[in-house]
Amino acid sequence: MANNPIPTGPAMAVPVPTRYRVDFRRLVVLLLPGLLRRPRQTALLQWLTTPVRSLYARFVAYEAQVRRELSYNSQVLLFEAALNDRFDPAVRRIYLTNSDVELSPVYVNFVAEQQPNPAAYFRSEGQAPVYLFRWVEFSQQADFVVHAPAVLRTPQTISQLNAAIRRLKLANKQYLLVFF
Repeated sequence: MANNPIPTGPAMAVPVPTRYRVDFRRLVVLLLPGLLRRPRQTALLQWLTTPVRSLYARFVAYEAQVRRELSYNSQVLLFEAALNDRFDPAVRRIYLTNSDVELSPVYVNFVAEQQPNPAAYFRSEGQAPVYLFRWVEFSQQADFVVHAPAVLRTPQTISQLNAAIRRLKLANKQYLLVFF
């Protein structure tokens, strides 16, 4: 019987923090009184601790996953890593781009404000047109664009992707999800 305080297996790729290390096989032997430490008795008690050991392994895997998720923030590289780790781990095709298109509002002023109004021209004059934006267009501007592969375009994945983006982004930032 090996004295291994760290559970092994595919879920245990990350080392267990010291505060969570428990060797249940050794613990059973240490808690058993000296008179009852017979091979059959210890084997029975170790078999009875199997459900606790499996819960322990699941807990350690969950703890590692939560630590990894808590290390993500709204920095672009970590943001992309978080989305790729969850939704596209094999190919890692999700990426972010900053939106550099910003609408500048055109204000039409009252005479009492004593401010210059924008000049309006006819098409025949050959001047650049002045476009008066609606408020909806300003409120829906995206600060960044999330590009995701079209394979992820299912209703369930879109809602999960939007939830993950909302959880990681800064509160005052708007985003646009684009599938390619």
